[in-house]
Amino acid sequence: MYAIPRTNDCVFGGTNEVSDNCEVDPTSTSRIVAECSGILKIDKPRVRAERVGLRPFRKSGVRLERGKLGDGRTVIQNYGHGGSGFTLSWGCAEEVFRLTGGPSVGAIG
Repeated sequence: MYAIPRTNDCVFGGTNEVSDNCEVDPTSTSRIVAECSGILKIDKPRVRAERVGLRPFRKSGVRLERGKLGDGRTVIQNYGHGGSGFTLSWGCAEEVFRLTGGPSVGAIG
């Protein structure tokens, strides 16, 4: 489960299924809301919207590397995060910045 607080609402999730089905499942929604509100010790919130998203993953882990296209342009491969994309985004963004030639975040200041 995850809860991502935002300015005017909070995103609750999720499921971990190998599927390409993008239909909303009311049973999953109920389970997610109950689990998140229980862990957070809050009253059951009003559901404003339901979304289903696919989170592509790689069995061998995240691919994050610099490469070259056939015409010589640089490309940064950064994919395969699965359901951990939000969690990994800060570290991956720093690494992408480093791979493009920028200083590490710790060096900025």
